[in-house]
Amino acid sequence: MAPIPANRPNLTPDLCQQIVVNVTPEPAKFKDRSQDLFDLGVVDGTQKQIHHGRIQSALSRIGYQIAQSDISSGPGVIVGDCADSVRVPWVPCAFPSIEAIAVTVKGSCPAAAAR
Repeated sequence: MAPIPANRPNLTPDLCQQIVVNVTPEPAKFKDRSQDLFDLGVVDGTQKQIHHGRIQSALSRIGYQIAQSDISSGPGVIVGDCADSVRVPWVPCAFPSIEAIAVTVKGSCPAAAAR
């Protein structure tokens, strides 16, 4: 896993919206959060997959990871819903927390589980 950048920004609703819009085929046509991604050029399944990949890449560049399956995008999806889907399931690009390690160890190590 890549280290978390020291200056990684907070994943705010505005930043998520900016990422979602900026990686569409036609970001200059953006008006507001209620706008359909179709209006921004995400017009079919191919554009949806491209949009997913670009969102994933943009998040990775600022220190976050997301599975493409967690991204709600495509014609018929509004910008706000897409941005919200990007904000919620993020995973930092770094080693897991000590709590996550403890849970994993306790669940998979017989000696730890006995404690």
